[in-house]
Amino acid sequence: MTRHDPKLATRLKNEGNILFQREKFAAADTKYTKALDAEPSNASIWCNRAACRLKTKRYLDAASDATKATKLDPEYSKAWARAGQAHDALGQPMHSFQCWEQAVQTRRSKDNLTSDERNQLLSYEESLAKAKKALYALQNPQSKTFQGIIFQAQDPHPWVLAMDVLPQLAKGQSSSAKLISNAYHELQTGLSMLSMLRVEGHRVFGKMGTVEQISNAILKDQRCFHIADNKFLENYRIQSLFEANVANAWKFEGPDAIKKEAIQRQRRDGWEHVKIALSTTIRCWIMLGFLDGGLRGNRAGQVEYIGNAVEIIKWGREVWEDVPRENRGAIFEETFLRGVQNLLLDAKLAMFNNVTDRRAEFLEKLFAEANEVIRGVDSAVVPPYDGEDGPEFRMAFYDYPKATAYSMKGLYYREKAQQACNAQDRMKLYERSGDMYVRAAGCLPDDDENYIVFLTFAVGNLKEAHVKISTIIELMERIKAGLPKMRKIWQYSSMSRQGRDNYIDAVLDLEKDLRNKLARGVVNT
Repeated sequence: MTRHDPKLATRLKNEGNILFQREKFAAADTKYTKALDAEPSNASIWCNRAACRLKTKRYLDAASDATKATKLDPEYSKAWARAGQAHDALGQPMHSFQCWEQAVQTRRSKDNLTSDERNQLLSYEESLAKAKKALYALQNPQSKTFQGIIFQAQDPHPWVLAMDVLPQLAKGQSSSAKLISNAYHELQTGLSMLSMLRVEGHRVFGKMGTVEQISNAILKDQRCFHIADNKFLENYRIQSLFEANVANAWKFEGPDAIKKEAIQRQRRDGWEHVKIALSTTIRCWIMLGFLDGGLRGNRAGQVEYIGNAVEIIKWGREVWEDVPRENRGAIFEETFLRGVQNLLLDAKLAMFNNVTDRRAEFLEKLFAEANEVIRGVDSAVVPPYDGEDGPEFRMAFYDYPKATAYSMKGLYYREKAQQACNAQDRMKLYERSGDMYVRAAGCLPDDDENYIVFLTFAVGNLKEAHVKISTIIELMERIKAGLPKMRKIWQYSSMSRQGRDNYIDAVLDLEKDLRNKLARGVVNT
């Protein structure tokens, strides 16, 4: 499209505005994008596209567009406000506070405010106060959220208990003890690297690769995360900014901007420069999402960051399909994608219960993503448990993502069953849900807590499906056989403190009644 065509840009912008008013946000986004091709220096079009992206929950892209508008017009209060909205959604009060300050300041500077503008100013001031409060909570480690996630109970942690189990395992044996102990070792290596961080005035000295090391631990098993240092968040923030600056990574841009700039950088600077920039960006997103979800319960921000990481990884695998790994980098490998997708599926599962807007659509997307992961793992060349990569590698990047995907399908069919009006359809859906949870458990070693949890979910759903009592009792036997193994490692896990064992016990309490029914000749539950 011809550049610098203001008339064309205005026409396309107006068409986009109409589509936006009709809530056709994707179509409006396309119009604004074409308008920017015609007039890239038009701040209002950047601001309008930011509004579109806020509506479609593409918060990083929205922040990037709104920030571009403020650079073109520093007095554009609406653009500052949209940047503030995006950073609020991402759980970044440090950035949103600055944006809302500018929104208030630029709006106040205007003389003779209309009634609508005065109301807008009040709204900006309220948002500024909220951002200030959120920033204070983030900067004060005495908050309950911080202590509840960072500091664990004093009971033996899973990785400690796993060390007692490891000597008892046969070579090549699948066990969650191997995975959690390996992930925790990687985390400790990363924290040791982080301890080398030094700040001298405005100068920062740190060890490159620290973010990569910590993110590798999280990708292997996020349950390994345990920090006893209340300075961790601040030190990690400085370290990640240090690495992002050294690597010339993208700090505020969204996927759309990165896709364009990455190709330009690769052609201009070569693979080595763009590889480290992309890797650092992706790993910073993974950690931002993980910490957002865990520390602040900001599931929307968590899904946004990790979802954007998945988007860039898929894009790079397609665009640079024939480029060797040593050039494009490890983040575009199949196993890395599976690990990040597993984090994303976990985040979306955690987010699901709080979804009220377009819940059915969200559920369908979960189902499609679960199927994609399953197909990807099934089509991959999966190493044996005693392969050169080690059993923990296979579990982390093949078995656990597949288990999470099947559990997501179990959730899908359970939700469908609860919505079904016809009793026969409802029972069929509950049966499919139970089958999915059984498959999920089958992907895991029998000493993993999720193996037990998925089987208990299966029992609950299959009971609703009125399947044969013998089928339910068989699953209960598997649960009882796995419980002692699981408790050797996961007795004091985070899930156990959230009531895991109460649910398991409630399911097992059904056994006596079921066996009595079976003895009386009752066949189905």
